[in-house]
This record gives sequence, C-alpha cells and structure tokens, in this order.
Amino acid sequence: MTNWLRTGWPTLAIMLGASVWGVIWYPLRMLASLGVTGTAASALTSGAGCLFVLLVRRRAISTVRWHWLLPALALAAGITNLGFVRGSIHGQVMRVLLLFYLTPAWTALFAHFILHERLMWPGAGLAALSLAGAMTMLWSPQLGIPLPGNLAEWAGLAGGMGFAMSNVLILKTSRVLPQADETRDAHRHNLRRLRVAVRSNARAAERRASRPPPRGSCLASASC
Repeated sequence: MTNWLRTGWPTLAIMLGASVWGVIWYPLRMLASLGVTGTAASALTSGAGCLFVLLVRRRAISTVRWHWLLPALALAAGITNLGFVRGSIHGQVMRVLLLFYLTPAWTALFAHFILHERLMWPGAGLAALSLAGAMTMLWSPQLGIPLPGNLAEWAGLAGGMGFAMSNVLILKTSRVLPQADETRDAHRHNLRRLRVAVRSNARAAERRASRPPPRGSCLASASC
C-alpha cells in the first residue's frame, strides 16, 4: 500500500490538477457574467490560496531563504493564471484550451535549457505530438495557418508557456535550495570549528604566559 501511494499519488495529483484546469473556465465565465472580471477572480482565488498556505505552513515558510528563483516562479505562475483566465473568458474555450495545453512542448524545451536535461526521443515525440494535435484541431480553410487569431488565444498560449515554465522552475527550486542550505550549514559548521580552535589556542597561550619561568632559567639569568 505504501509503495502504491508513493508511486501513484504524483500521477493522481497531476490528473486532478489537469482536470481542474479543464473545468475551471465555467465558473470563471459565470463570475464574469455577474460582473467579476477575470483579473479580480484570479486575484481573489490566488489570495485565498496564499492565505491558506500562510496559516497552515507558516513555520515552514519562515525557514525559506531568499533566492532569485522564487520571484521568477511567482512571475511564471502569475502569467499562467492571467493568461488562462483572460483567454477562457474572452475567447473560444476549445481553441484557448488547445493552445494552453501545448505545455508538453514548452516543458521539454525549457527543461533542456534550464535544467540541462537531454531532449530524448520520448520527450521530443511527445512535444511533436502535442504540436501536431493542436495544429490539426485549430486548422481551418478560412484561417489558413493555425496560429492564435485574437488576444484571447494569444493569452491562452502565453498561459501554457507560463505553466510549463512554472513546472520547470518548481523542479529547479527543489534542487537548488536544499543544496544551498546544505552548503550554508556546512559553512556555518566550519566557522564554528574555526572559532573553537582559535579560542582553544588563545587559552593555551594565556596559560603558558601566566606560568612562572622554570627555576633553572632564573638561575641562569641571575648568573648572567
């Protein structure tokens, strides 16, 4: 049971997250019909999630140190939310979601340059398959080349790129910050050892200086 949870829980979490992204457009459109703009809805939901994390994980958050990856991750997540919300509210949902879910192609590309991962044949095939599927679904004789046709579709495309960047930066953060913490702890440990050694040497020097000189040395100095 433990092994199943260890291997199956990440897959279940990904499927649940993808399902939420696939249906969240409907309540967003209902809120827009009630006069709540997409930006306000995104800010409210993000603020509620942030408040929940601050209350539940406040002790863990207090141990997080500053790193440039954190604002970069926040920027990518913000682009993801705003692009998806504006695209799903103001555009044709099917086209916007297709452009948004080009994430596998962008993820393979970003992981190659940011995480220095080799682009293997399975990853390249998955990226090509996602691009081919989107081009097939978006192509029409009237429009010609299957490119985003309006600002809403460009927003969906930007949201998908931000989503891919968020995934890559989350992985990089999980790799970089623990290593930096280990290096910092090792440096502090070495500093403590150095301070202890300096204090020990200083005390030994004080003890040697406070001892009276040997008797033979005093007689020798008197005869001189």
